[in-house]
Amino acid sequence: MKKKWAVSLSLLVLLLSLLPSIWQTYTVVAETLEPPGTKLITQEDLTVVSSVVATQQDNTWEVHYRFKASQTNEKRRLKFQFLNAQHQPIKVQAEKDWSVNEANQLIGTFKTNDEGTVKLVTAKETATVYLKVQADSRVTTNGKEEDKQDILSQDIAKVYQLPIPEAVKASDSSASMPSSNNSETVASSQVSDSKTSTSAVEADATENSLGSNALLARTDASLSNALGANVPYQNIAPDYQTDTTGTFPRNNWIPTGNQTVINHQGRKVGATDWDKNTSWDGNPFDKTNSYIEYGGTTGNPDFAIRKYAKETATPGLYDVYLNVKGNKQIKSKPMDIVLVVDMSGSMNASVNGGSDRVGAVQKGVANFIKTIQKDKNIADNVRVGLVGFSRPGAISDLGYLTVNMASVSSPELEGKIEELLSNTFTGGTFTQLGIRQGTSMLMNDKSSNSKSMILLTDGVPTFSNQVTSATVIDGSIVGKTFNDKNIDYPSNTSRFTQLFNSKFANNYNFTYNTDKNGYYYTVGGNRIQDTWAATLGEAKITKDFGIKLHALGIQVGADTYNNGSIYLSDADVKAKMASLASSELGKTLYKSVEDPIGVQTYLEDQAKNVVSSFNTIVNGSISDPLGQQFVYEGKPDIQSVGSVKIDKNILEDNLKVADRKLSLANLNLGSGQEVQIHYQVRLNTETNDFVPNKWYQMNGPTTLVPNNNSPSNTVDFAVPSAKGPGTTLKFTKNWVEYDGVKTSRPSNVTYEVTRSSSVDQNAWKKGYITVEGNTTQDSWTKSTQQLALKAGDPVSVSLPVYNTNGVAFNYAVTAEATVPGYDSQINGLTVTNTKQFKPLTLAVTKTDSGGKKITGATFKLVDGKGNAITGTVDAAGSLFTYTNLKAGSYTLTEVKAPDGYVGLKNPIAIVISDKGTVTVDSQSAVVDNNTIQLSVKNQQKGLLPATGGSGRTGYWITGAILFSVMVLLALFYFLRRRQLLNKQSAKKSAKLSGSILVVLLTLPLGLGLVTPVKAATPEQPISFVLHKRVFKDSERLKTRENTGLPISPTGSADKDLVDGSITYGLNGVTFQVFDATQYVTDNLAKMSKSDLLKHVTNSDKDTLISELSPYQSKIGELITKADAGEDGVARLTVNPTSASSAYLFIEMKLDPSDVNRVKMTATPMLVILPVENPIEKGTNLTTIHLYPKNTQIKVTTPPTLPPTKPKKPLPILPQTGEAKAVMGILGVLILGAVVLLWQKQTRTK
Repeated sequence: MKKKWAVSLSLLVLLLSLLPSIWQTYTVVAETLEPPGTKLITQEDLTVVSSVVATQQDNTWEVHYRFKASQTNEKRRLKFQFLNAQHQPIKVQAEKDWSVNEANQLIGTFKTNDEGTVKLVTAKETATVYLKVQADSRVTTNGKEEDKQDILSQDIAKVYQLPIPEAVKASDSSASMPSSNNSETVASSQVSDSKTSTSAVEADATENSLGSNALLARTDASLSNALGANVPYQNIAPDYQTDTTGTFPRNNWIPTGNQTVINHQGRKVGATDWDKNTSWDGNPFDKTNSYIEYGGTTGNPDFAIRKYAKETATPGLYDVYLNVKGNKQIKSKPMDIVLVVDMSGSMNASVNGGSDRVGAVQKGVANFIKTIQKDKNIADNVRVGLVGFSRPGAISDLGYLTVNMASVSSPELEGKIEELLSNTFTGGTFTQLGIRQGTSMLMNDKSSNSKSMILLTDGVPTFSNQVTSATVIDGSIVGKTFNDKNIDYPSNTSRFTQLFNSKFANNYNFTYNTDKNGYYYTVGGNRIQDTWAATLGEAKITKDFGIKLHALGIQVGADTYNNGSIYLSDADVKAKMASLASSELGKTLYKSVEDPIGVQTYLEDQAKNVVSSFNTIVNGSISDPLGQQFVYEGKPDIQSVGSVKIDKNILEDNLKVADRKLSLANLNLGSGQEVQIHYQVRLNTETNDFVPNKWYQMNGPTTLVPNNNSPSNTVDFAVPSAKGPGTTLKFTKNWVEYDGVKTSRPSNVTYEVTRSSSVDQNAWKKGYITVEGNTTQDSWTKSTQQLALKAGDPVSVSLPVYNTNGVAFNYAVTAEATVPGYDSQINGLTVTNTKQFKPLTLAVTKTDSGGKKITGATFKLVDGKGNAITGTVDAAGSLFTYTNLKAGSYTLTEVKAPDGYVGLKNPIAIVISDKGTVTVDSQSAVVDNNTIQLSVKNQQKGLLPATGGSGRTGYWITGAILFSVMVLLALFYFLRRRQLLNKQSAKKSAKLSGSILVVLLTLPLGLGLVTPVKAATPEQPISFVLHKRVFKDSERLKTRENTGLPISPTGSADKDLVDGSITYGLNGVTFQVFDATQYVTDNLAKMSKSDLLKHVTNSDKDTLISELSPYQSKIGELITKADAGEDGVARLTVNPTSASSAYLFIEMKLDPSDVNRVKMTATPMLVILPVENPIEKGTNLTTIHLYPKNTQIKVTTPPTLPPTKPKKPLPILPQTGEAKAVMGILGVLILGAVVLLWQKQTRTK
């Protein structure tokens, strides 16, 4: 048993070891079985591979597909559409699980998975085929099927160009036209699956107007109608070199005087190398240098191209020139053209209201011939025929006249055409007949010439053949086959109708069906109700033969019935006409003109197109994408610079710039014709990846399609390159230490570098660089050509000299990483670090004038940049300390002085030098223990002293003292005289002594009385301005402390007080004004100033007036009025008797008209001088603004002070100031009496 398990295990191990080899073998076999070719789509659920096989007879394009559904309940089907070089659908037919819709799209059947091959057989000349791929899905859920159209994403469901056959690449053969007349031209398509291959199925043979069976054509009809030869050109690829310096032309030249641009050399026809012309001045008028020539012979190329650039005076701005030079084709493909002319009666001026359409056609056709005849080579290769059509029996029994095709150089052609067009234009419009005969003329010729038809008609078709089978294309019914014997003729309209009271409007006695929408008949379920179905069908047959059908509508209008009602509008008719014509590059070849002159212009343009088709550049196009490192400057310009000029308007109309790409379409150049495109580009130096002195290509691959009939045949312009210079920045770091100690230096510093003048807002503007050094060097330097985008990162962005607009960048250091202990000074790319002093401390002590410490002050210290320095205050509130003050200028301002003290008028300037010295207001200051000691003194504001003199008591005391002194002197004198005059009589001695005694007694009394006469020093006048304001909304009323200053309407916290929307001024308010100086003095003896102000504010006016009445201090009354545009203003100027005078304003009454509008009056206002200016500290206001207003403060009335009852004055003396004057007069009188008495005594003696 154990042996069996061991054997089984060994076999299992052996089998597992072989699995990788088996899988590898399967993979190799699977890859070997993968169909060869170009892989178009390689998805897990879809694979499409294309290949082409070229034989001597044709090209077979094979598309191998494999798909599977992604869900178990899902089925899928593929849809293929083959397109020609003009991206028009190629007609195909197929069998076996495939169908073809109206858009010539091959549609498979729904399957879970499938694999097979689709084959397309074309003419050998067909060089370009495109494939459009799409798929549908069908999901079954609960027995219900749901289809989803076009399930492939846009990146997969796109148009793919199939590989070009090698035989076609090297071939110059021309396509051959079908030799049989057929109603439809169809490309053969074969579809096969993995089991079965289905051969091509020929188109059904159907009878048509030409009376022959149509066989399946094996060519792309749209390719065979090209005008002119289709010569493939082998691209001469420019040679570029890419290395560390960029990408640039290996074989190059630089314009004279240029340095930052390099161009590719040219190449002549037949040369095996580039022209080796390494320098010329780049003059755009030079027509010889740097062209790359194609085709033709030496000195006579088919065409030549060049592209180069040169510098302008602005750095980084370049002129770019693109030249294309054409020529006449040496080998030209002949062309057949049939003019199909409407010769119905409506072409005559006598019928259509005066428009000579006949004459316009005759002249236009004649000029058409003459224009082509100008070049004999072209005339020899162009054959022209003409078909004139009307209706049977009009201009001829058959209804048409013809001039068979002949070479334009034939001397008989012009005369024959002139003769035919001289016939009378008459009858109806059988457009189908004209198209059919023109097609027959072209197709009966068996040459491979390109074939075109030009249809000229002035109205809707009024005749057509009976439709025998039809289809629907783009919503229109289009006939496929016709009975050319049976004719419908609805008179002067295209809509079927009854004619001439006859039952029939046709020649085959067919009774039309009729309903509310008119007459009609049906074919295969299609309603045929007008002549358009047959006419459009005939045009389709013509186009399917590969004939390019041009159509001109001459003054075409609406299609109306005999009764004037409209069947088709003007726009509808023109849309039908456009459907007749072919399409080219997505545009219809139909044109409408509104006057006869337009007919001639149209035919002249057609002739020019014929001539241009023999050019070497035929409807060519240029694609010129801009290089990634460049931007456009302005708009491009295009000029015709050859000897044969081209209409500039036509060139400009076809020149476009979009999505960073310049393109030019519809370029036709022949012999002597050359165009030059000029535009400017700027080198974008502002991107992060820009590298100075690196060559950048100005453009992507720039190509020319010489002939639009072979859009895949392109040739390359050589692309110039340009570069921009860079700069080297040299950074310097200088170290300065005041103490010579360098140990605190770092080993490196990082600079922030900015560049100005950036154009791109997204471009980098800040970079970083690290500068290294050591302590032995006082100056560090570093040079760099790059910066880092982040501090500390490696350098990554370069330094161009100029910006995208050519303006020089300015690089400068704007900041550096902080170096502790050092200050930085930046100057351009140099940064100087100066070692900082140890920060100082400022100690400010607040005292009064006597040196006593006081509290309540506020200081502000700012540095030289205006930055505030935060300080601390001690618990006592008198010592202010500021620390960490570095060298520099500081300003100490007393923001608020203690209450009752005058603040500093000027700030204190403190300067700390970089040497450690300190000055305060330019005076040296002592620094003790690293601290600046500063004492700031304030003067105390004085309280209000009593006004006037010291009173009568002082005078009497002084007089008593003097009197006592004089009494003592008199006694001394008396005793002395008694000793000296003991011998004189007692009578004389007594008289003399009495006189002296009287003098001594009265003299001091007189002097004492005279003393009070001296006047007080007058004070500066003070002006009061009252602004009476009333709040409109009592809710917004608030109390405001008057500052004495006027309130500004903006920027003030109390601006609402003067806001006209909130308050208004009130006129007619009466105020009484009192000199309250003595009243304030008396009351301050009993209470504090704040209590006094509260008492005054909270007292009613009657109480205050009662308290003031003893002082008899009323000054007068003020009444508010309009003043300088403001209501509610009153002004008063007073002359204070002292600096501490006080004034009281009491509102007494309102204007009677305002009594009911204003609820209450303002509170009394007491002003005690001086009032300090709150803005200019240390100065007093001379004009004081007050704002009386209503208040919401609840009034608490304090105890009323008893009025101070003055002592009853002496009957002869008034109080205070009046007593001084009386006493002065008495003193003078007494002194005078003393003098008289003295003189009398002297005389007596």
